[in-house]
Amino acid sequence: MGSFCFAVHLLYRSSLYQDHLPRLSSRDKFSLEKAQWTEIETIDANSQPAEYSKMTVILHTFANKAIGAFAAQLSDYLADEWESTGLTPNGSSHPPKTNTIPFSSFMNLPEFFAPSSIDTFTLCHVPKMATPSFFEDGQWAGYSCFIHHELDHEYNPTGPLRYNWDGIGGENRMVQLNNLDQPPQSSLNPRKKHIERYAKFKLSHWIDVRFFVVQSNYFQSQKDTFRMTLKVDSVTGIVSVVRHVNFDESPLKMTGLNAVVTPFGLFFGGYSPDYWLWLWKLDWTPSSEDHFRFPAQRIV
Repeated sequence: MGSFCFAVHLLYRSSLYQDHLPRLSSRDKFSLEKAQWTEIETIDANSQPAEYSKMTVILHTFANKAIGAFAAQLSDYLADEWESTGLTPNGSSHPPKTNTIPFSSFMNLPEFFAPSSIDTFTLCHVPKMATPSFFEDGQWAGYSCFIHHELDHEYNPTGPLRYNWDGIGGENRMVQLNNLDQPPQSSLNPRKKHIERYAKFKLSHWIDVRFFVVQSNYFQSQKDTFRMTLKVDSVTGIVSVVRHVNFDESPLKMTGLNAVVTPFGLFFGGYSPDYWLWLWKLDWTPSSEDHFRFPAQRIV
């Protein structure tokens, strides 16, 4: 519950941008560049249920905190872009605000003073969100972040720390120049497939009564193209990345052996301490005018 409140607080503060608010530093509480993803892929959900359950709670707690820090630092980046250009970077979407995510519609909140209410709260969103219908409903926007040090003259990563943001749905010149966004088997795109701006998921199959697999379309960011195959645990909301390729079916950097279905969307980590991906429902995205209604205030 504490990690959820932490994330809500940072999303709320990062969406206000009012000069009278005191400076807030998420790095003092949770640093993405130092965070360590919790690996649970070697723990079997059936033969080690107690251990798997324990690690699931840890991973959900971590993911909520990471989303809070991610959102605060992303909003700072977007504020810089908005101040300098007056536009959303590369056509990408703004992160959700606390009043644009319909928490009450998919969180089965426990009674406040009920026994084990805190433990129950951790996974109270899973029954409605870790479902094929939730994945299939609508489009998904998001951002990835690659954190790295600038290279020195000998190509050693010793320079200042940089956050390299890449928005899902952003303008992609390679896609446009090659007409990959045109309808398949059309005069401009004779291929049998095409790239869409945002992610969509479709149920592939159920493995058993607990696990199902969803397949994404080909979708774009400013810098890349993606297609993802995900295995979802409908009991815990843990997601395994089965396959991650670009438009030419070449393997891409894995965004993590695990992802988590959180109340804020899908959060991927674990490939390395410096790469993260957050996907949220496109209809949770506020407009640019609504998001930056007030002068920008540094959040991190």
